[in-house]
Amino acid sequence: MIKIKFDLNNEEVYLTPNKLNTLIVENKEYYRDLIKSLYFEYLQNDNSLFTFYKDDSILDFDSNISVIFNIFSLDLNSKKNINYLYRIIKKTYFDKLDEDINNIKQKALEIIKEISLDLNIELDMNNEIKTEDLFKMFDIKIKDNEEILLKRLINYMFVMQELQKYSIFVIIHLKEYFSDEEILDILKECAYKDIILFDIETINETSNILKENKIIIDKDCCVIK
Repeated sequence: MIKIKFDLNNEEVYLTPNKLNTLIVENKEYYRDLIKSLYFEYLQNDNSLFTFYKDDSILDFDSNISVIFNIFSLDLNSKKNINYLYRIIKKTYFDKLDEDINNIKQKALEIIKEISLDLNIELDMNNEIKTEDLFKMFDIKIKDNEEILLKRLINYMFVMQELQKYSIFVIIHLKEYFSDEEILDILKECAYKDIILFDIETINETSNILKENKIIIDKDCCVIK
């Protein structure tokens, strides 16, 4: 079970798979501090307002949790993602590509020799071509041309889970961007991948179709479960 422990009276709340886990923060000062804390947690792994647990073990934020502050700024080809992609390629495929790389090097050498003969100029080339050099030369990236915001978000979460093994996604104001029906579609897709969604809002809205696990921090900073 995944749970969050808040600094407010050491309150604990459990996150529910297959439901939208919604934190509603009515106290504006605490909301501001919470978002600030999340931001620095995301950058520096230093959060003082709440902690994620799996059973009784603290979850490392950087390894398990992705925070989406702005859905319009999703970046599949961030430096971190590309580094993870190359790491997976190197670990899984480089040994299998040795023969192919040698063939490419041999073909390139033949072309250089042909150019040398045509120009009557002695040419040389770097024979120490590494497999990773080939991938960098082709500038391999993650395809990122989805324009529909709903599909873009789902694809982003799937890619982040595949590359960085994130299992929890914290999204700021998910309901500002999507209808209840669209959020149901997102939850359905997340259920296939065992992804837990944690939405942070400031307004307590009632939905007749969404299955929600609501946690409210009221204006007096009391946690209501």
